[in-house]
Amino acid sequence: MVNCVECGAPLEGAEEPCAACGAARTPATANGTSLPRFEEPNGLVREERPLQRGESPRHDHDETPATEPRAPEDAASRALRFANLAEPREPQAASFLRRAVAFILDLVLLSLLDGVLVMLATSAVLLAEQITGLRVGGAVDLVRSAVSAGSLTLFFGYFSVLQARSGQTIGKATMKIRVCALDGGRVPILQSALRTFSYSLSTLLVGAGFLVALLPSQRALHDYVAGTRVVRVEGKQ
Repeated sequence: MVNCVECGAPLEGAEEPCAACGAARTPATANGTSLPRFEEPNGLVREERPLQRGESPRHDHDETPATEPRAPEDAASRALRFANLAEPREPQAASFLRRAVAFILDLVLLSLLDGVLVMLATSAVLLAEQITGLRVGGAVDLVRSAVSAGSLTLFFGYFSVLQARSGQTIGKATMKIRVCALDGGRVPILQSALRTFSYSLSTLLVGAGFLVALLPSQRALHDYVAGTRVVRVEGKQ
């Protein structure tokens, strides 16, 4: 059943005028506007904009936002969230095994360098004898003294400078550990030199000072003397 668009009376024929008001039936697309006209069963008429190409029909629920706006975050919650993200994780103490392997690797490297010192010192003495044509008295003792002085200087400088520069010798970098201050910061050069000098204390009593690192604190005797600790380096190297 179709109703009249003017008075709402039911129309008996599709092409006949309204029997109640005499108005001719107006087609839905001929209402004098560019908008389609739809006749509702209750006599009401609604008009809508014609759809463009590729456009989907609109519905009443389209006016409702798809998602509710998020409530503004207060300053305290935002600060706490960023603090949790930026909070650095406490580095894990290096195990005794890692420290021992790193130290052995450093000693092997220094031994190779000591061999180079012996070769250089011996070559220097032989060259001096060839140039002067005289035999250098006590050549063996001279070479031994030069090598001993050079070895001590190399040992002291190797550990002191590298541990102050990056906290890592070659052995420690290989084992992914480093020396740091108690607060986790870099070790100053004087503090690093004191730590290197304290190796001599740790070697007393058959290396008992090194074995102190087996305790829960995982710090050796030279760490206590210099105020340092050795930690693991995660995600680096």
